[in-house]
Amino acid sequence: MPVYRLVIKRHGRLIGHFESAATAGLDDSRDIASRLPGGLDRDACRRSEVLE
Repeated sequence: MPVYRLVIKRHGRLIGHFESAATAGLDDSRDIASRLPGGLDRDACRRSEVLE
């Protein structure tokens, strides 16, 4: 099952993260990232595989 993760860092420090396995997870991650100062880093939203 794909999991979409958005990791938010500032000056190398972890500020927060968003993770979703929902069908719209990638779009949701990109929407959140686009609302942050600095916009969307293409590598900020990525798909991860979760092993169960």
